[in-house]
Amino acid sequence: MNRIRRENAALAIPMPACTSAGIDNDQLIAYLKIDAASGNVILTVVNLDPHHAQSGWVDLDVDALKLDAEQPYQVHDL
Repeated sequence: MNRIRRENAALAIPMPACTSAGIDNDQLIAYLKIDAASGNVILTVVNLDPHHAQSGWVDLDVDALKLDAEQPYQVHDL
């Protein structure tokens, strides 16, 4: 976790400065932290169910992320 924090400027932004992301499972929450200066974006998905693995689809605002919805983009599981 410390390495991930050091390598991602968006994680240095205080917690209230995050944006909710839509997700289709009420046992999950998702939010974005964006560092505008570096362009670094972190999507965090939290499982609220301590007993079961959960899955869901996240609805990303590609316009806010300055992504072209018609082009593929890559994410990395940290």
